Amino acid sequence: MKLGKDTVNYLSERIVSYLAEKKMIEYDCDVKSVNELVEGAITADLMVDDALNEEVKEILREQEETIDENNVNYRKVFQMIKNKLARERGLIL
Repeated sequence: MKLGKDTVNYLSERIVSYLAEKKMIEYDCDVKSVNELVEGAITADLMVDDALNEEVKEILREQEETIDENNVNYRKVFQMIKNKLARERGLIL
């Protein structure tokens, strides 16, 4: 995960606070429960990105010889494969 737990917690608190101030959300429970819900959603989204990165790395490991032989830019190919998989799966990165 690219963001630490403290950062995710901070972001979730800011999101909930902003949405509540703008009267975009209402809740009947305590704010801590709402923050935890938003934090869980952010964490789940980040985990999808992490899983996709691992899948792309595995694909590239399988093609390592070809990549080396053809002097292919690893980062560029990584991003191309990641974008292709994200499009195919309807993910927004």
